Amino acid sequence: MVQSVTSFGFVVLSIDHPYDAEFVEFPDGSIVLAANISSDAQIAQAVDTRAKDVSFVLNEMKKASTVRQFIPSIRTGLKTQRVAMFGHSLGGAAAAAAMMVDSRIIGGANLDGTFFGPVVERGVRNPFLIFAHEGKNQSTDPSWGSIWPHLGKKKLELMLSGAQHGTFTDMPILIDTLGIAEQLPSQVKDLTGTLSGARARDVITAYVVAFLDSVVYGCQVSSLLQGPSKFYPEVSFSAGDFSK
Repeated sequence: MVQSVTSFGFVVLSIDHPYDAEFVEFPDGSIVLAANISSDAQIAQAVDTRAKDVSFVLNEMKKASTVRQFIPSIRTGLKTQRVAMFGHSLGGAAAAAAMMVDSRIIGGANLDGTFFGPVVERGVRNPFLIFAHEGKNQSTDPSWGSIWPHLGKKKLELMLSGAQHGTFTDMPILIDTLGIAEQLPSQVKDLTGTLSGARARDVITAYVVAFLDSVVYGCQVSSLLQGPSKFYPEVSFSAGDFSK
């Protein structure tokens, strides 16, 4: 999905958070393994830590010396004054938490994640997109219902029919590419939903890119964010208005 978003002309930074990702290898070869993050308090701390990581990365990417390590052809730092952030699951919660404390993040998208931490009650004022799997909404996830009144005027809640929590990851397209769908236990199918991997990627990317175009580039609000589309009948509008 990140590759798909970059194909539309965006520079995308993807972060592996130490002690949160399964493992992270630093430039000196040292490896940090994931901690056992399981309680609500630990999850809230992880979200707060992710938000601080995001601010640190944005600070670093302003430096030409840092950027050259990733893209040698670029001789200057990146412009980080206006960025948007999207994430899946805990990454979606981190997008909101980071927006709350870092004004450089002018828009955020939560792909099927529960919100944690102070942002649930404080909210964010900049544009925000919530994209849910089938059956998930403000009544089934209390954190969604709690944060909704504290979001700004430009907010949108969408639902993807046939999707489950894992639909928003690489898992469905990897399963299809490897041709192992019939060999998997029912628990995996319950996690990945019924959409094909390619279709899930195309639909989710289309709405994320439409959101980014509007927020980062200030483009006219795409018709995808204004109502149901015949091209993507799997997507339904649950709440909100992005045209204000």
